[in-house]
Amino acid sequence: MPFVGREEEIKIIKHELSMPKYRGVLLYGRRRVGKSELIAHCLKDESPARVISFVGTRSDYFTNLSLLINSLSFAYKLPLSFDSVEDALSFVFESSKKERTILVMDEFSYLRDSYPSIDSVLQKLIDSNQKESDLKLIVSGSLITIMMHLIDKDAPLYGRFHAIIHLLPLDYLDAAKMLPNRSNEERVFLYSIFGGVPFYLSLIDEKESGEEALLRLVFSRNSVLEGEVDLLLQGEISKMENAVRVFSFLKSGSKSYKDINAFLSNGKSGNSATYILDKLTSAGLLEKEVAINQKEKRNALYRIADPFLRFYYAYVVPNRSTFLIASPKMVYEECFKEEILSKYIPHSFENICKEFLIRENRLGKFKPLFLEFGSLALTYKDKDSGEIYSGEFDVVGRNKLGYVDFECKYLSSPIDDNVIDDERACAKKLGDPFVDFAFFSKEGYSGKGTQYKVYSLSDIYAGLDR
Repeated sequence: MPFVGREEEIKIIKHELSMPKYRGVLLYGRRRVGKSELIAHCLKDESPARVISFVGTRSDYFTNLSLLINSLSFAYKLPLSFDSVEDALSFVFESSKKERTILVMDEFSYLRDSYPSIDSVLQKLIDSNQKESDLKLIVSGSLITIMMHLIDKDAPLYGRFHAIIHLLPLDYLDAAKMLPNRSNEERVFLYSIFGGVPFYLSLIDEKESGEEALLRLVFSRNSVLEGEVDLLLQGEISKMENAVRVFSFLKSGSKSYKDINAFLSNGKSGNSATYILDKLTSAGLLEKEVAINQKEKRNALYRIADPFLRFYYAYVVPNRSTFLIASPKMVYEECFKEEILSKYIPHSFENICKEFLIRENRLGKFKPLFLEFGSLALTYKDKDSGEIYSGEFDVVGRNKLGYVDFECKYLSSPIDDNVIDDERACAKKLGDPFVDFAFFSKEGYSGKGTQYKVYSLSDIYAGLDR
């Protein structure tokens, strides 16, 4: 399968590799997101250069030292031996004064676990050699919280990286490039479940339908992805009390701090949720969204960031016992197929619409430029009746003129003028805060004509042809 996306990240890494003297790149992101593949893609044309590739492992110091020595011996084509990691790295830095050298230290957090002094060792070597060295150092890791500590202001390696990249999953359009010969509807279905993690998408057989892929990869006993969630969470939350409880509570939805705190506190007073929510958010496992017209933290909503993790806690975890006594297909069709198709996928479609808007905005397709996208929470008191109305618009953009409402409908038929009139009436009841409206519709528009832009699935995926 050809390499997909990552244009901005490739540009950044290539730039650093092209610079003279010492350059450092820090690359981090969750498991399976494609860090190693990105590095390999960037290095495939990097010659002449001495390329050293080391991958840390969850083991002891001497195992990692042995792996590092093997990597150096292979790269230098010599039977090398060193008494310590520091000695081995000193050899690399010294050698890089004579030839252009690229050192990749993948899964750095595992080496760091077995050798906590590695940060200070690298700091010393960088500071003492950077003026003479032609070393390009790429440090990569999957444990986000640990990797982020490397760039704390008081950390030894602070200021030693010239580029810092947080590699995120592919967005809906790049993910679709890994799903050729599929209908746009199937692309929405698969992205809603597997998200933009390249490894997950690579497991989908192009000959099977979206539902067949779901049954085989997620619901079947001993499926390839059965233990993936445990592996994903193992490093980040193994020491975080209540983390799994939070995921089980959120499932595929969004909850307020108040609701989560009440759940964790079992009705008692206190702020039981503060620590765990901050930790899970900083680790990239939860997303926190505050309506663009309400910036107070107390109004934030939290949800599971990863689509596959959301799906897993919504449909796999609550039904594990059922999967043991019935076939995956029976459980799917009788227990939650209708809910997935009528609720889960349409809700995910809203996220795809947001990603489309961000892409178009970055390409300069909107005039004026949108300054932010998010939800809009409104409360309005009618001057005549005194009645108070409240509501929330899920996909809203703000430009210099004001708010634009993007209503998303994932229905089996086109939207008509009644849908548009209903949205306008809802907005009017809440004070008519919008300067414009637009609509996303799976099947397009079938009304008599409208002044508002209507995007169909074909429009959303038109970027595949660019």
